[in-house]
Amino acid sequence: MRIFFFVNHVHEIGFRQTTTLLIAAAFNQGHSVFLADVNALEFNSQRSSDDCVFSANAAALFTDSKEPIDSVGVEAFAKSVNPSTLSKQDICPGDKVCIRTNPGRDTERSKLHRSFLELCQVAQAHGIQVVNSPQCLSFYASKSAVGVLPAKYRPAMIVSDDHDAILDFVAGADVDCVVKPLVGSRGQDVIRVSNNSPNLRQLLNERFQQQKVVAQHFVASDEPGDKRVVVLNGDLIRFENHVAGIRRIPADGDFRANLHTGGTASPLTLTQQQCDAALAAATILFRDGIQLAGIDLVGSKVIEFNVFSTGGLFDANRFAGHDFSIGIVDSLWDA
Repeated sequence: MRIFFFVNHVHEIGFRQTTTLLIAAAFNQGHSVFLADVNALEFNSQRSSDDCVFSANAAALFTDSKEPIDSVGVEAFAKSVNPSTLSKQDICPGDKVCIRTNPGRDTERSKLHRSFLELCQVAQAHGIQVVNSPQCLSFYASKSAVGVLPAKYRPAMIVSDDHDAILDFVAGADVDCVVKPLVGSRGQDVIRVSNNSPNLRQLLNERFQQQKVVAQHFVASDEPGDKRVVVLNGDLIRFENHVAGIRRIPADGDFRANLHTGGTASPLTLTQQQCDAALAAATILFRDGIQLAGIDLVGSKVIEFNVFSTGGLFDANRFAGHDFSIGIVDSLWDA
């Protein structure tokens, strides 16, 4: 099997990222693995082969060692990639494309990411299997997408560019609210406010200007932080008594639990209510072609989906003493 992993920038992937774990697992299972930047995909209907009308300037992963490669080895290979190590690779019917890009971390190239997803849709029509579904990625990447869930599985929320409406929502809440942009990652521009927050209108104007934002009721929980649950093909990923995912604990003085804002990872445990919420979300995502995703929970409420390049496996593997990425690669292309 030939698998093409597309990322924002090949040289930026790191050994702790879920992407490198998936790449290592695929390579160690004997698949031919290629790494490519988001701008590398090309469609040419006039190529000599009617079947292989797609190509990409990609780096073919290889190692001189007879030992299995790990994510550290994948990172080292990725950092060694340069124009001389790239070659044009045909992408043909039966080949696989794994989208591990993240437009939220590359907003200056938003048009490029959009055109990449459009080309991936064309690739699907030519018999190339693409994970996750490019048709649905943009929608489910929006922070508004949790609105598809039944109310019992998500916080009360509003999506609007009308700051008066946002202020009314906050004023009418009997709890604090979390306000965030529709697109973003790593906790960027996520703020916690209340109906007595000073200069709230000015803060909204300065932080978000006229863009649409999401405001959600803050979910109180006995456990600080949130829980990232990694789901696959509409289900939780289990090993013995472990579920793939992590609990994220915020740094002192911060309500955001993102690891990039100083949060720390700890082992994941789930209540039955939390399992039910994660499964409800996973079922809807899988129905719409999102096979591999992260579900972020606070209490028993889903607060966000992570569908482009969800993380969490490195620490989940460490806590479980098990490499979840092997089973993911085994199942991802058979669904």
